[in-house]
Amino acid sequence: LSFDEVNLLLKTTKDLSYKDISNLDLSKKNMNGVNFRGADLSGVNLSEANLNSGDFYETKLVGANLNGAILKNADMRKADLGGVTGINADFSGADLRNANLAGSNLTKATLIKAKLDGVKLGGVILKDAVY
Repeated sequence: LSFDEVNLLLKTTKDLSYKDISNLDLSKKNMNGVNFRGADLSGVNLSEANLNSGDFYETKLVGANLNGAILKNADMRKADLGGVTGINADFSGADLRNANLAGSNLTKATLIKAKLDGVKLGGVILKDAVY
């Protein structure tokens, strides 16, 4: 989908499930509660975006920029976050069970009360992260 198509869907349905929105710049957007279930967000710039309570179940976020993003209480079960950059990202209360975080940089990220059972953490950078 294009940037304009994504904006139209956000205004009307908040449902981007199973859509390909890879490599778009969605930084600083308010996407609270948006359904991204099963979508391809590879390489997307979500820096400083509000993604609270979003549904990212089985979503592909490989190489995405999550720097400063707010993902409080997001459902990220089985999501592929391999190689994401999430410096200062807030995953407080997020459900990351069985997600792939391998190779990600979560420096200074907040993971308080996040559910981390079964998470793949190989090579993750958690310097100064709070959890």
